[in-house]
Amino acid sequence: MKPTNIQYLAIILLLGAFLYLFEIFYHGFVHSDFNKVQIILTFTTFLLASAFLFAHEIIDKKIKKKDMKGFTSFFILSILFLFLIFYTRTMNPQIPLFFASLYFLTAVALNLKPIQAIISKKINLKSPMILFSLRFFIILGLMILPASAYEYHTAGAIDFRFHSIASPMIKLITPCVQQILLLTGHSTNAIPKEGGTTLILQDKTYSVFIGILCSGLTSLSVFIAAFLALVWDMKTTMPRKAAILIIGISGTILSNILRISTLFLVGLYFGNEAMTFMHTHLGWILYFIWITLFWFAAFRIAAPKNPQKNRTRPKP
Repeated sequence: MKPTNIQYLAIILLLGAFLYLFEIFYHGFVHSDFNKVQIILTFTTFLLASAFLFAHEIIDKKIKKKDMKGFTSFFILSILFLFLIFYTRTMNPQIPLFFASLYFLTAVALNLKPIQAIISKKINLKSPMILFSLRFFIILGLMILPASAYEYHTAGAIDFRFHSIASPMIKLITPCVQQILLLTGHSTNAIPKEGGTTLILQDKTYSVFIGILCSGLTSLSVFIAAFLALVWDMKTTMPRKAAILIIGISGTILSNILRISTLFLVGLYFGNEAMTFMHTHLGWILYFIWITLFWFAAFRIAAPKNPQKNRTRPKP
């Protein structure tokens, strides 16, 4: 048993709303450089659309209300932990380390059979929706501490901003953005700066700063966690799963490259106000188009073909 196509679409919308929460709080409230009303309305649209689709499945009796509660609880827990880590990372480093360690230990505990046996008494762990949210919660939890350990190894300090991981990604996408801009007739220079890279026209008339959050690290992490949570039940070979994952990661990075290139051109031709407006909305539009196409294509590719049954000819 696996989620229906409507449930897949609802999950995609819910993940979009989840990613948009970072835009709401970081740009809308922390830096106040985005229109709060616009991003809150977009988030609400995502969330309500997802809720509508889940409600349809509940009414159609393809999801049980009890299973939906379990799905929601794990998903909210993952969001809560990630926000506690993300928005305390500039404080005393011990604070996000505490939350990250607690999240990591919770994820490890949820993998233990005795813990799962206790949980299964209250919720149905065989429900595809609960399995997805549980795996998504666990995978994100298991990713955080190794990533922070790598950050500590490279930077020599406890820091949950993950500069050591995001910086190579910025170095990867910047030349690609430059090539796209060159195809449009705009030659640029990349100037490394603290926390990112400044992309500037050669005549120095316009520039855009590509920061850590523009690296696509958040969306890529969510994609990998969601993919691994869903791929668990794919009835296909491991090489094919690996190939689909590589395609998914490449496409997610490419969509971010197209986003940054488009934002640069919009800012150049229509001004920073238009660029800010596009920055608010372009990311989720490209995310929704790409991820929707990817998931449906991935499961079609992974679906095993019905083996032809050998028919024996009747004896004369």
